[in-house]
Amino acid sequence: MTRKLSILMAILVVAAISAGFNSSQSDAGEAEAEWARALVAADIPALTELYADDLIYVHSNGAVDTKEEWLGHLEAGRIRFSSAKPRNRTVRTYGNSAIVNALYDSVLNDTPMTIQYLTVFVNDGEGWRIVTQQTATLPNAEH
Repeated sequence: MTRKLSILMAILVVAAISAGFNSSQSDAGEAEAEWARALVAADIPALTELYADDLIYVHSNGAVDTKEEWLGHLEAGRIRFSSAKPRNRTVRTYGNSAIVNALYDSVLNDTPMTIQYLTVFVNDGEGWRIVTQQTATLPNAEH
């Protein structure tokens, strides 16, 4: 009886850990989808919540922005996304961190392009925050 109870407890622990892992992964994926929606809508309040205060944003040309600088570009309209549709998206969760790789078919400042995003999220206890993003613009031939 004790052995059966031990086996049952072990199964329940593994199931609970697995359920938590899948839930975290889903939550980070949902945060990433909300980020794409907010980016296209130029929803600065939503982006302010999604980006961590110590954000490092690395552009495909190598330029680096802080949260304040990046949001300033978006708010001033210097950078405008009219479309951002993900494909080939993968979400990997490691405890309170998640890494999202995705290609985005985008329209940026009226120019269609495909952008590869590497986004790192951290769950700070209140939600998933983007701590860093790095982009690479794919050549037209690879669209």
